[in-house]
Amino acid sequence: MSQTQSSHTGYTAQLWKVVTVNGVEQSREIFNKSTYKASPRIVAVGTASGSPEAVNAMNAAIASQNEGAISAAIAQWNDAAIAAQQAQAEADAAAAAAAAEAAAAEQAALEQQQQQLQQEQEKEQEKEKEKGRPPVSRAAFLFLVTPENPSGVCCGWGGGASAGPWPRSGGCAPG
Repeated sequence: MSQTQSSHTGYTAQLWKVVTVNGVEQSREIFNKSTYKASPRIVAVGTASGSPEAVNAMNAAIASQNEGAISAAIAQWNDAAIAAQQAQAEADAAAAAAAAEAAAAEQAALEQQQQQLQQEQEKEQEKEKEKGRPPVSRAAFLFLVTPENPSGVCCGWGGGASAGPWPRSGGCAPG
C-alpha cells in the first residue's frame, strides 16, 4: 500500500476591488471569485496474488474504503503471511504424522511384550506338564495410559479386556 496523492482541503476565494479617496471608501465590488475543490487522499493497493481467497478479501477491504480494514487484509493476506500459514499447516501435519508413528511404534512394542510374556507363560506351562503338575493359570495384564487418553486400558490373554476411568483421586475406580 502506497500513497500516490495526499488530501487537499477545498477553498473558496474572493477578490474584492475597494476604491478609497482620501482614506474614505467610495466603492466595494467583487472582482473575482475562485473555487478550489477538495481532493481525497489516494492510496494504491496491490491485489495480485496466487490465492483467489486473498484477492477477494483484498477487493472487499478496498470496497469498504476503510484504511484499517485494508491494512488488516494486507497483513493477513500478503504472500509472506500466506507462506507462513502454509508452513505452519505443513509443520502441524508433520507433527501429527510423527505422533501417529510414535503411537504405532509404542503399540508394536506393547504387542511384542505381550507376545514375549505369552511365550514365557507357555514355556512355564510346558515345564509344569513335564514335571506332571497341573498347569497353573496365570494372567498377564498390561496397562497403557497416555496424556491424550487418561483412562486405564487393560488387556489380558484369551480375548479378555476391560477399561475404567483413571482414578484421579488416588483411589481405586469402583467396579
